[in-house]
Amino acid sequence: MGSRRAIHIEGVAHGPGRPSGSKIGNIVVSAALSGRSIETGEVPEDPAEQIEELFKTMVRFLEAADATIEDVIRVDVFLTEPSYRDLLNVVWLKYFNDEESLPVRKATFGPLPGTVIAQMELMAVTD
Repeated sequence: MGSRRAIHIEGVAHGPGRPSGSKIGNIVVSAALSGRSIETGEVPEDPAEQIEELFKTMVRFLEAADATIEDVIRVDVFLTEPSYRDLLNVVWLKYFNDEESLPVRKATFGPLPGTVIAQMELMAVTD
């Protein structure tokens, strides 16, 4: 086996052979993460709550990858509507608020599956 390690998050399944992310050495890359409730496994109907859950999932993913918020270097966010960017920005600032130490972020707009209004993919580099 090589040095690649699949990252799995309890309660988050992408299907057989599709982990939540992968890590080689100190590089961590996620698959699409969504804002399913950690407690219920359901996608909250409230967009603000769904985005909050999305960031909680991000933290769980990073922990599973032995990484932290400080290791995140890039975040790609997919939103179903541009108006959700304001909700995203509120939660973003709770996690990324040091102007001298921010990951880059790109937002893309388009359809997502079911009632999902936001997804993210990220890259992190650990020590």
